[in-house]
Amino acid sequence: MPALLTRAPNRPAPDLSTPQLRHRKDAGDARLMTRQPRPLLRPFYLAAGLVAMALGIIGIPVPLLPTVPFFILAAFFFARSSPRLEARLLDHRRYGPHIRRWREHGAISRKAKQAATIAFAVSIALSLWLAPWPWPAVTIAAALVSGTWIWCRPEA
Repeated sequence: MPALLTRAPNRPAPDLSTPQLRHRKDAGDARLMTRQPRPLLRPFYLAAGLVAMALGIIGIPVPLLPTVPFFILAAFFFARSSPRLEARLLDHRRYGPHIRRWREHGAISRKAKQAATIAFAVSIALSLWLAPWPWPAVTIAAALVSGTWIWCRPEA
């Protein structure tokens, strides 16, 4: 075994029964271990999760504001602050499967990739039509970088 993967001889194995580490069952029955933050940080994680959730909800009717990435971010924060809210997100009929696929495999569905590509094309067209010249170049560059990253992710 490589030296980087072995434990230091003087350091004991972590005690998994401490309140800092807990096991929980995900909606997909995958055993996940999440590290619980210090109690003082939980309100900040909860507030950040609520902000991300609000942005995701605003993104439902707004065409160019993404919804699922904000819900994935909210699930990240809720995992560290509110297991009940995290479970509600993971059990959601429409958005839960996307969040679980992202957590388990870092995967984005082909339909979501196509929707993101269409949204990028619309935003490029709008910026070319409405903005003075240097700004459409920024939109094109951002769409190219983001679109390349999205299409390089595995598909679920």
